[in-house]
Amino acid sequence: WLDRGLLVHGESTWRARRNLRDDVHREPDIRDLFGFRLAGAEDEVRTLALRLAVLGFELTLADARTLGARDSLKSAPAIGPTEVDAALDDLVERGILSRTEHGIRFPHDSIRELVLESAEPEQRRNAHGRVADLLGLREAPAAQIAYHRDLAFNEELAKPADFDLLSRLH
Repeated sequence: WLDRGLLVHGESTWRARRNLRDDVHREPDIRDLFGFRLAGAEDEVRTLALRLAVLGFELTLADARTLGARDSLKSAPAIGPTEVDAALDDLVERGILSRTEHGIRFPHDSIRELVLESAEPEQRRNAHGRVADLLGLREAPAAQIAYHRDLAFNEELAKPADFDLLSRLH
């Protein structure tokens, strides 16, 4: 907030800028605009956006629907099949995604990076785990699956056997 100029110091207190033009020496940042748009989405919609961002820049609707499916991770909200299309529409309306002939894409890689950076480490780990599962179903190259499994790995909660299992993936 401070480094992006969203909080400003007044006479004796901190305050949020009244608008994005309070600072005449700084033009509004595209990250400000899309960050606010993303922050306004429901948790489940942001979770789907994160999973899509982890998978890549451009995706098929089938992959988006698979990544949006409910899972057993209680810490990672997911949406049901009937809600995925509404969530995608929401992300398109917010400008986070755009539709293509074959699916969806992030309009610019900086928006995809913003989605990735806006998540907590545990949320990113969960998203990488879901992407690894999807890649396993698609029989993707083992290196791709191992990459996402590695990023899904939580060293703080891992047992010695978990480290052995991860090392076998590489």
